[in-house]
Amino acid sequence: MSFQRISLLILVILSFAAASWYLVDTLFPPMPEPVPTPEAAPTPPKPSMAQPTPRPIPPPSTARPVPPPPQATPAAEEEEDRTEQEEMDAALAQLGSPDPAQRLEGAEILGAYPSEETELALAQVLNSDPEADVRNAAAQSLGYVEQPSDDTVAALMAALEDQNEEVRASALSSLEDYLAATDEGSKRYRQLDAGLRAKMDNRGTPKDIREAIHDILQDQAEQATH
Repeated sequence: MSFQRISLLILVILSFAAASWYLVDTLFPPMPEPVPTPEAAPTPPKPSMAQPTPRPIPPPSTARPVPPPPQATPAAEEEEDRTEQEEMDAALAQLGSPDPAQRLEGAEILGAYPSEETELALAQVLNSDPEADVRNAAAQSLGYVEQPSDDTVAALMAALEDQNEEVRASALSSLEDYLAATDEGSKRYRQLDAGLRAKMDNRGTPKDIREAIHDILQDQAEQATH
């Protein structure tokens, strides 16, 4: 083989090899090298879900229970009754004192001890004592009587014409309390109602009392209709 043919053959082989490498690079490009990623920050551990520590149960109280109040014994009740009787007797005695201050104090104290005896004494003071303050105290104390007698009602009705305005007002206030505490239609209610109406129609009754009685009876009538 001549030198020219050998040279031509080598040239052809090199050309074929170059074409082959080009074809391989085109069809199968080289894979890029992976880019290193930054390391992720470590995930913090989740908080513990441990159960809360239970509170200690306090020990039971060692305080002693409060004892109930002692009940009154018969001897204590007798002593209390005796003390009240002594106070009432002393107040009744004060009504006969020449000192108006003593009579006034006695009339005020007897309001706390309503009884037939004190009721009668207060009614007498209401219609006879020369001091208006004493009569006024008697009229107020009679208002605490739950079941007044006819004499008491009559004494209070008469006091509606007293010369002193405060005495008249206190007497009417006690009668109003009696009327409010009495069942409508009862004998006592009719007695009180009739007595007040008679005073209201009497021109000798002071005007302030007649007007006040009118208001009281009107209120009673309105309450009866409801």
